[in-house]
Amino acid sequence: MIELRLEEKVPESRVEHQDENTPAPDEAAPPSTRTRRRSVSEQPEQYRRFIKVMATDEDWTRVAVALGVERDAPAVEEVARWYRVEFDRLAMEFGQWATERRVVTALTSVQTHMETGATKEEAECRETLQSCVRKLRSSALPAADAAIEQGFERLALTVPNASAELIARARRGLFLAARQRSLERDGELGLNPRASLPEIVANAPPDACNTEGSESPLGTDQRATAIAQIVLDWEIQVEAVVVQAIRLNETAMLKVFSAEGNAHQAIVEEERQSLRTRAHLPIQRATDNAIDRIADVIGESCGIEARAAWEDFAWSATLGVFHSPERPTHAWAWISRRGAEGVIAAEVVDRCRDFHRAYLVDRAPLRLAMRAALLSCTLKDLERQFHHKTVPGALNAALKSRHDLSTSCLRLMLDALPEIERSSLNRHLELVEKQRGNPYGHMDDV
Repeated sequence: MIELRLEEKVPESRVEHQDENTPAPDEAAPPSTRTRRRSVSEQPEQYRRFIKVMATDEDWTRVAVALGVERDAPAVEEVARWYRVEFDRLAMEFGQWATERRVVTALTSVQTHMETGATKEEAECRETLQSCVRKLRSSALPAADAAIEQGFERLALTVPNASAELIARARRGLFLAARQRSLERDGELGLNPRASLPEIVANAPPDACNTEGSESPLGTDQRATAIAQIVLDWEIQVEAVVVQAIRLNETAMLKVFSAEGNAHQAIVEEERQSLRTRAHLPIQRATDNAIDRIADVIGESCGIEARAAWEDFAWSATLGVFHSPERPTHAWAWISRRGAEGVIAAEVVDRCRDFHRAYLVDRAPLRLAMRAALLSCTLKDLERQFHHKTVPGALNAALKSRHDLSTSCLRLMLDALPEIERSSLNRHLELVEKQRGNPYGHMDDV
């Protein structure tokens, strides 16, 4: 799968400018490169990025564990090594084909002519790019899928007693991870359809999983079973949408490379919005629903703080800065730590805990409203707010409400602290803000 957007420029250091001393192009080269006055250094290795459906070593380890194989078993490394060699081979094969046709040079030329209108040279370059997409669809991408399939079959053979259901789920999880990773974000502040629920669950922070002291009847084993079922439901729901997203992107590329001159950018934007509406949004909604269901399970088992920690982590993975932890959460973590050290009196810690818990309850509907407003934005809305710092009405209202709630809670916490600790907390929060390095501070909730 290749990117829908063409804004990525080739570094100037890789561009070769011809002059009268430059030899004429080889007459045996494809016609689309003979008249070009601006070319790019072409190497087969640079075309690896065009084949984006690829399994990682972590994917092979994860699928091995799903099949019941020890993660450190020799068979896991053998399969991963075989797959790396096979992927390198098919990537090099495609790279040699693309190098002979100077596909990157054609892409650079099309970018150069985007504002100058259609020319014969541009038309030839577009035909080169269309042939590249057709080559990917007909052979390179199917070969990439076949390599994953063969690797999985090799690994499954090491578990002869595995049930058909177990094998089917492990296979689906492997392909879903590889394919979903190939999807692109739809803007700096757009959706992240690459966010994988199994990976989010696997990487959840300890404070979202702690059940110590919980009196809930939902124990650790029951919770794990419930969450595993939610992940399975998500995989089944998202699998078909991810495949559709890849096909939509490939079809869109053919349309984009058929457009001439000034019409090109309009079609790019149209296809990006179509991909967002028909693929990225369904993936996001399925992921949001699963995150909310897991939050309910964690909240019942571990309490509101653990639920909030899960939501902060999971929503940040899918929607970035719009759902990152707010200042009251950072403040409470600092206060509870200082309380455990005996620096802050227990009664002050208890008061701040109550403030923070009330804040977590009150913020929930505001975050849901902001998430809904964000999903309703078009790509143009998102890019406008990124470049011009203007936020659509519903999103702006949700952000302001969250900001006001956050500020109010933080003020209550600060007022409860002794003066020395209040100053220390303010310095800590300033350091947190610097470490976050949030480039979207004008739209953050605090």
